[in-house]
Amino acid sequence: MSVLNERGKKMKNERLFEILLYLIEKKDTTATELAEKFNVSVRTIYRDIDSLTLANIPIYTTSGNQGGIHLMENYTLKKTHFTPEEREDILLALKTIQSIPSSSSDSALKKINTLFQLPQQAESWLEVNFSRWGTNNIFDNELFQTIKENILQKNQIKIEYANSNGELSTRTIEPIKLIFRFKNWYLYAYCHKRNDYRLFKLNRIVSIYPTKTQCGHTQEYVPYSFNTTASSEPQITFIAIFPIKVAHYVYDIFSPNNIEILSSKELKVSTKINDTEWFRSFLLFFGSNIKIIEPQDLADAIRQIHLEAAHV
Repeated sequence: MSVLNERGKKMKNERLFEILLYLIEKKDTTATELAEKFNVSVRTIYRDIDSLTLANIPIYTTSGNQGGIHLMENYTLKKTHFTPEEREDILLALKTIQSIPSSSSDSALKKINTLFQLPQQAESWLEVNFSRWGTNNIFDNELFQTIKENILQKNQIKIEYANSNGELSTRTIEPIKLIFRFKNWYLYAYCHKRNDYRLFKLNRIVSIYPTKTQCGHTQEYVPYSFNTTASSEPQITFIAIFPIKVAHYVYDIFSPNNIEILSSKELKVSTKINDTEWFRSFLLFFGSNIKIIEPQDLADAIRQIHLEAAHV
């Protein structure tokens, strides 16, 4: 079988499963509705229904004004509809969600695990924990839950926030979305103080105060993107030399594919990266333990910031 045929078969199987899940949720639908949802023709949908019927899925169709495609009442999904790999992937996803503060996935995880009857090592080979070291997590859990509730209710919140210099300020913000990226949780929100959209690191939120004021700037999508190809920030070619003694910090941020060990004393980073405020703050962290080769204007800007700080 050709690669193209294999890909087409995989896409069809995925669509069949998604149609089944849709019917389990909705119970009743139409061929036109399914065709629009899955971006295929009505004829293809009817062929898919035939395939599901041949697989002993109790689906039936009716005609007339009230006609459509229906799933028999009391139908339940069986574990035989999933491959062993898919079952393990579902358990892994639930286990990850389970580690999110205020998540209610415990019961779902137990039910799915019982249904699939996988060996114990399938669940225990990985543990995910987003909490900070050395805390009882009470504040983190309450913080996460408060933010989640106000995002869903579209209410403004007030926070006391510590910036990268340790300075505290009170902000009124309109929360839009929680984002997890590279070891940290962020809150993307509209900040009334800055009159713009901002990212707030959850670990720097010292206190939080819910309000009953409705948001006025929130939107359905999040314009900020961590994706380097989608971000509006300029992308630069970054080349720098670091001493080996700070290698652990370098490997925390940059991919090993972009790191070259020059000697027992130095390593070099060469990469394309967005020139953001966060990235410049990260470079400042290294102090004298970095030599920026390219771009020159970035090297000059970092040097100037250090000089200004030295004269404070």
